[in-house]
Amino acid sequence: MNINELLPQSEDAKFRSVPYEQRWECLKHVIVALYLEARNNDGKSLTIAQVAEFMQDNYDFRGLVHQYRARFRKWDVRKRTFTSEKKEITTALGKRSHSLVSTSDVKFTNGKGVDKKQLKRYLDDKICKDYQNGAVPIAPGVLTSWNLPYVAYVKASGKYHDQASPFGTAGTTPPYLNILSPGAASSAHQISDPSPTTKLIHHKRALDRSSLFLQGRHRELLTISSREDRITLTDYFHDFYMYSFVTAKYWGKGPRHWTPAVISALTLGSSDASSPMDITAVSPPSGPLHRRLEALQAPSQLCRWLIYAPHVYYQGIPDVLDSNPDAERDDLDPNGPNFWQEWPSDPSSSYTEVIHESITHGSFSRIPSDTLPLSPQLIKESVGQDSKAVELDAWKMAIMSGNVELLATLWEKKKWVLPEGIEDIHPFHLAATFLDGANTGCLIITQLVHMSPEMYLRKHPLDDLDHTLLDKFMINILRSHTSVHPEEVSNAFNPPHRFPGEEKSNCGRWDADSPVIRALFRNGYSRIPNDWKHAFCHTAIQAICHSSIAIYGSPLSPDIDALSGLFVRRCGYCGLQLKLGPLHALVVVTFYLAHRGMSGETLFGPLAILVCLMSIGADPLLKTNMSVEDILGTAEPDRCHHRPLDALDLMEAVPVSLQQSWTSKCHTGWLCIAEIFRMHRDRENDHQPTPRRTSVGSLMQGQLDQNHYNAANNQNVSYFDASFDQDFHHPFLDDFEAASPTSHQHPSAAVEDSPQSDEDLTSEPHHPVCQFEERMIGARLHDEWLQWPRLKHRLALLWATIQAELLTYRRIKIGDGWMSENFSMTALKNWLEGKSATFKTPLVERDMLKEYSTCCGWFLCEEFPTPTAEDVCKTHFMNMDIYDRTTFHPQQDIRETWMQLEMVEES
Repeated sequence: MNINELLPQSEDAKFRSVPYEQRWECLKHVIVALYLEARNNDGKSLTIAQVAEFMQDNYDFRGLVHQYRARFRKWDVRKRTFTSEKKEITTALGKRSHSLVSTSDVKFTNGKGVDKKQLKRYLDDKICKDYQNGAVPIAPGVLTSWNLPYVAYVKASGKYHDQASPFGTAGTTPPYLNILSPGAASSAHQISDPSPTTKLIHHKRALDRSSLFLQGRHRELLTISSREDRITLTDYFHDFYMYSFVTAKYWGKGPRHWTPAVISALTLGSSDASSPMDITAVSPPSGPLHRRLEALQAPSQLCRWLIYAPHVYYQGIPDVLDSNPDAERDDLDPNGPNFWQEWPSDPSSSYTEVIHESITHGSFSRIPSDTLPLSPQLIKESVGQDSKAVELDAWKMAIMSGNVELLATLWEKKKWVLPEGIEDIHPFHLAATFLDGANTGCLIITQLVHMSPEMYLRKHPLDDLDHTLLDKFMINILRSHTSVHPEEVSNAFNPPHRFPGEEKSNCGRWDADSPVIRALFRNGYSRIPNDWKHAFCHTAIQAICHSSIAIYGSPLSPDIDALSGLFVRRCGYCGLQLKLGPLHALVVVTFYLAHRGMSGETLFGPLAILVCLMSIGADPLLKTNMSVEDILGTAEPDRCHHRPLDALDLMEAVPVSLQQSWTSKCHTGWLCIAEIFRMHRDRENDHQPTPRRTSVGSLMQGQLDQNHYNAANNQNVSYFDASFDQDFHHPFLDDFEAASPTSHQHPSAAVEDSPQSDEDLTSEPHHPVCQFEERMIGARLHDEWLQWPRLKHRLALLWATIQAELLTYRRIKIGDGWMSENFSMTALKNWLEGKSATFKTPLVERDMLKEYSTCCGWFLCEEFPTPTAEDVCKTHFMNMDIYDRTTFHPQQDIRETWMQLEMVEES
């Protein structure tokens, strides 16, 4: 501003008739403008003395220099801009459109403009200090962390407290600044080319955004960005997630080079999918969510499954129809991935190198790099200086995508050691989260067990959310088969308001690259709708059981009884943190399956998992301090409600009123699980009579055992079951009589719980004979090697039948039962409650099982932790011979890995 523009235009403008003190306020605008904005003919700003001289000469207003200084302090007028103000200016301008922003549009409320020289000096110093090395540290696994497009990401982010935006209020214009709106700014001046200071502001903000991304500070990144930039950034990094996932999942077959068009064709159904740069394309359609859901194609309600097959070695026949087998094909077979050919030769670049190349050049997305509100150069330099970061993301995506062969290849390229910092991405917890029972089952976890150092699982039992591996399996169940909300399960899920791994079905019905999932997320959903879920199915049950065995069955396993990080409460009166034991957590999951599960739920799943965990050492009598009232939200604040409870105590504390809405199948399953816990409590009490709830049965354990003994001697048991067949005999036990040289009793007595057999379980040093140890590995399964517990004979028979059920039955069509007719939960309930002296289910009555140990329930086969249907069934009666819904994998040799661990432990 030229100084002549501030000369008085009339005598009235001098305010001579106004008292001296009031003249300061009347002339304030002139004085402030002279001091902050006016320039002499030489272009320099005025000093305070020059301001005083100008006012005296032109306005006849006399004031000393110290008086002016006092007024400037009172008015908060200064030429110097504080560092905090420079930061706020940079932030405010950095959020605005590149083409319509200028430092000239910024004014302080006191009228001061922005000193461009000060601001430029500040920006130069900050860039030099913060980015002197040209790179920033990269958080582990952060490059592939954007698994949702923008509209779904916003939905999952939720809002903190009473904030209007999911990303808070940080970064908003402070009250002491006035910035012209884009319309006013463009009309005030035409910006043909941003000024050097404006360019520097955007360069600094681009560097800051890139740094926040690489550090994993995503909420801060989106907070300092405008909505348009948030959409661009989120969808750009989501493109990289999809590129990395698809490339990892299909590594070894199909296209070798994945382009955005090919990925869109596979995952969106069109190679011309709208670009995320089109803001309207990424905005969710209008209308209620349920209307949008109805318009989407839902996935099939029918599962896929995995069948383990014995190792078969063969030499493949070359495809003679392919004239050039080494040719690289990047087109998609219209029949789908199952028909893609395997690569005839190893690729020239590793998977790690491929995603490194992609992230540094931005080839994974249609969004041009020069339009991004970040610094591609900083990302390139940071990734180039930290090769470990890309390597960890490569391992992460191999695990999440379920590509066992890729995982093994990465390990081989590392000379058979895990990469440095692998514990930061929690590989086992990641595998449990993205468990896929239909395609990989326990294969990823088994491979990780094989690759990991001996003490790895004991050193790293928890993830960054304080969740155990069993917690991850419980979360998997809740997210897939109940309507429970994430924040009800763990405070770590609030926000984000979604379960980890929602994009992968645990029974093969969808995956992150499925068109139905991508369409769901692009329509504003961040979670799987309840209409898409179904009851806890055999595919998921088997995957969790086998994975649990691979982890907790090992000689160097983590503590299976470690306290859970789910459903944690704190006493409102004394402040004590209340944590559940692992089987307590399973009880809570069982409750939610019954109370808020999907149609057709039977609770066979938690029953199978319970028996599985007990067979490898979980303690059913473990007590922890807990409060049912706090879990249910009915606790009174003026007293403590917690007390030591075991899992059965927790079940018995569930109010009957909450159980009234359950189906009869859920009631039956609940009572079966309670009886299993009760069986162990009675054993612990040295067979002293234990009162039972009427709903479960009025018999005491001693009475139950006596009636089992009476049944074996053909005495009348019509009091319990009028249809009981007194002459019933288990034919499949005949083999044990000849196989066990130490057993001379009737084979039926070996499986029915006589008083003598129960006493053997608790008396030392005698133990019941384990046919497995005698026939397979010789006195090592229970006492020396794996140290798995011996079970009651009833529990051993139950575990054997559960394994057979999981290996032989799936729901083939809509309307089929969730369990086969060979396994009866009602018969199990009657047997456990003592209303039937035998387990009157077809698997037992029809002699359908092969030989197993009556001591522990494991089948007498070489790969006993993960047997095949052929290992457990006398004849072929499985209904799973539907090849387009089946994935075949070689049977896992987990025993060899365990034996290696044993040798390490001994050394």
